[in-house]
Amino acid sequence: RKYALEEVDNLSDSAFQTMFRLSRKGFDALFNKVEPFLNDTDEAMAIRSSQSPISKRTKLHVTLRWLAGGSYLDLCFAWGISKAAFYSTDPRFGVVWPTIIAIDKVLHIGIPYDNMEKLEAMATGFDKYTKCDNGEMFGCVTAIDGWVCATRKPTRKEVTDIVSYRNRHDCWGLVVLAGCDADLRYTMFSVKNSGSTNDMMAWELSENYQLLMVSKQLPARFYFIGDEAFVCTEQFLVPYSGRGLPTSQDAFNYNLSAMRQCIERSFAALTQRWGILWRYLRIQFSRWPLLLTTLAKLHNFCIDYNEAHPSEMPRAYVDCAQDEASHIFEPYLGDDDCAVAEDTLTKRNTRRRKAMTDRLEASGIRRPS
Repeated sequence: RKYALEEVDNLSDSAFQTMFRLSRKGFDALFNKVEPFLNDTDEAMAIRSSQSPISKRTKLHVTLRWLAGGSYLDLCFAWGISKAAFYSTDPRFGVVWPTIIAIDKVLHIGIPYDNMEKLEAMATGFDKYTKCDNGEMFGCVTAIDGWVCATRKPTRKEVTDIVSYRNRHDCWGLVVLAGCDADLRYTMFSVKNSGSTNDMMAWELSENYQLLMVSKQLPARFYFIGDEAFVCTEQFLVPYSGRGLPTSQDAFNYNLSAMRQCIERSFAALTQRWGILWRYLRIQFSRWPLLLTTLAKLHNFCIDYNEAHPSEMPRAYVDCAQDEASHIFEPYLGDDDCAVAEDTLTKRNTRRRKAMTDRLEASGIRRPS
């Protein structure tokens, strides 16, 4: 174990970042946050099993490498850890799960509903993606979409309706309903729906639906955006449906799509960075939400600390081709999403969406040819 720590110290900066998905500076910053919530391994027990206790720093190294795609067999061998200790949730001698719980505790995801300054900054970020020079569509603070995380088939002991976890991408999975800002930072990450759940239902079951649509926590100046799977409201805008749209409506759809691509890119960045998502999740069913939420929080942490995007890492150290994961982060659409949306949208053209469309027309803004 001491030898493994020495070898980590001898890694080049680029190799360290590729192995743990964080620079040394980022690793130290994360360690300082989680260290108070980690326990040193029971010394007497550790000495009996491997002649030395497992340090808090070792726990974070091993956990990040596992999340980055490392095999538990290789990690146990390299760091002198038993399989029982590797997967144990007991904070006295467990490695991976006590560390994941600590990360989940110290990192946060949320929308600053009551902070006008932060909301203005978020809206400014999205506005830069549009072709609007005079703020014709200003106000977007979160782009929302659904994503299926591929998993193993759940068992009858874990769920009552196994078939509900099968989705149209021909794999078992869990639907994640997520939202992000213009910098791809997650502002919401709801992990509570089976793989066959459509996006609109997942949205209605999320906490942010209650905050936005029921209790009206978001100031009227701002709004969310999504695709045709959602229902258009005053504070949740979606594209116009159909083909052969008038020029102004087509321009609205183009600019909305330019902002909405942020959430698609966030899913790609999340799955490219964390190699545990390159294959089906095979961990205990009850831990799926905790694992995915922690990965989303680490994704935000990497953005906050300007950690390199996986595509920017030195190619010599890239340990999985991008296309190996491409099927995992393909955006999710339930079989009936579009049908639900089209039926509703033809009856509901909100005042905000119409006003924006009128402003685009008055400004002569069109979809680029």
